[in-house]
Amino acid sequence: MAVTGVGLLAGLLAAGCTYGPPAGQQPGADLRAGAAAHITVPAGLGGADVRAENARPGYPGWRITWPGQRHEIEGYTDQASARPGTVVRLFVSTTAAWFRVQVLRFGWYGGMLARLVWTSAQIPGTRQPAAVVEAHGMVVAPWRPSLALPTAGWPPGSYLLRLDASSGAQHYVPLVIRSPSVAGRVVLIQPTTTYQAYNLWGGYDLYQGPRHNSAWRARVVSFDRPYQREDGAADFFAEEQPLLSYAERLGLPLAYISSVDLDLDPHVLDGARAVVSEAHDEYWSPRMRAVLTRARDRGVNLAFIGANEIYRRIRFGSSPLGPDRIEINYRNPREDPRSPGQGLPHRPNLALTRVAPVTGPRARYGRPCARMRGHGWLCRPPRPGWPQAPSCRDW
Repeated sequence: MAVTGVGLLAGLLAAGCTYGPPAGQQPGADLRAGAAAHITVPAGLGGADVRAENARPGYPGWRITWPGQRHEIEGYTDQASARPGTVVRLFVSTTAAWFRVQVLRFGWYGGMLARLVWTSAQIPGTRQPAAVVEAHGMVVAPWRPSLALPTAGWPPGSYLLRLDASSGAQHYVPLVIRSPSVAGRVVLIQPTTTYQAYNLWGGYDLYQGPRHNSAWRARVVSFDRPYQREDGAADFFAEEQPLLSYAERLGLPLAYISSVDLDLDPHVLDGARAVVSEAHDEYWSPRMRAVLTRARDRGVNLAFIGANEIYRRIRFGSSPLGPDRIEINYRNPREDPRSPGQGLPHRPNLALTRVAPVTGPRARYGRPCARMRGHGWLCRPPRPGWPQAPSCRDW
């Protein structure tokens, strides 16, 4: 039978697999071998490039075996995503004499989950300057570039760059190789802005600062620093890898972008068949939402696999490395000098920070996320009984 539109998403929704591995279990080990056997995607639908890519040999040695001591090796790129052929600069700090970079593309690959796409030569190691805490708690790693990555010939997808130090320490750096075109494809959006909001590298994220104090949290975070979680992978294994591996196993016609691309390119979703918010896609700018809204209004199917999507409103700034390298969210409109709710009593449900009322005097301060992704319910009610809508205006 023909599968189009929502049918394409049905295979993704059937996965139901956006959680990371349990404690002590290796990333990727919980993907069941027979999970995709009952779903067939017609060859005429597209996705031949995805199927051909996943027929290539996987790389069983992609996992980190020893993360090393703190700051023994770590790094970041000057772009959250790049098109194939774009030069990407990699910034690395290490106490080791030298290091090597292994470029890993994630998919299915017969159950091995990753393929080794490129390996660098040995690069002399350098201990770069310590983190700098700038205004509003923004942490920056003011490092010099260590090498340029030649991405020509790298197929679109979600990647981890594994930094292997001569001392044996290892560290991941995430990178999306963006699809040159999304026409007729199911677009997977990496929740990069949410990864950064929860990035505590250097002691600050949008939730806490020193001594885990929320009052000392950052109001501004920078992409010009490594990620702390998952040995540098941000939340890739918890929120992205199981879904994308499953989707690639199905052979769907996929395209890949980062959430930052929604802000940088108003045409990034032109021609898409469907768009998938992978998991916990919480932090959105107005331009990001506008691009997704226009796609929906043109008939593009949307799927939100996780929860907490389009929940907090952000804006971007530029760093010396380029546009949209700074993410701003005060989480309290009273603190934000550019907030239209500045001076109002703090109400955390304003869409300046989160969602907002549909009606009433505060409606103009934001738009409920439910207008985009539909209503959701918390599964842990404080007392027994069915959820109830206070009035019809809440629908």
